[in-house]
Amino acid sequence: MLNQAHPDAGDPLGKHERGTPIRRNTQQQVTASLTAVANVTFIDDGEAVIETRDGCPKVKDGGILITLGTVNGDDQKVQVPITGFVACLGATWLTYVVQNRPGTGWRVTGTTGPSADSLTRERSRRDSSPRLRALGPPASCAVLTSSDRRRGSRR
Repeated sequence: MLNQAHPDAGDPLGKHERGTPIRRNTQQQVTASLTAVANVTFIDDGEAVIETRDGCPKVKDGGILITLGTVNGDDQKVQVPITGFVACLGATWLTYVVQNRPGTGWRVTGTTGPSADSLTRERSRRDSSPRLRALGPPASCAVLTSSDRRRGSRR
């Protein structure tokens, strides 16, 4: 997980400029809360965990590189945009809704707004007609279009 929050993490077409550092105590809280389900390590540079094989960038050791967005909300409910990158055809962009529930604490309760992944159509509440996007960092990734999928080919 990157140790900085990016305001446009949930947007595949965002500016992706340098983010705001995530405080050390927040990193420790996130790591501790996810210990039972994942080994979370905060890193300075995402490129350090990416390797390229056969022209396809992917996260080393079968991992996922998560970039958190800037948290928006209050003490009861927040929205957290994220980018999750596994490989050139394995990336997601979305915004989680996280609620603070009595007795259980903070839990993901859903998603909100537009979302996209590198293999499927963008989904948006504002636009009922999905649009296929060429997604998946970095730009050198192979991308399937809807017609390529029918033919079984890659660009």
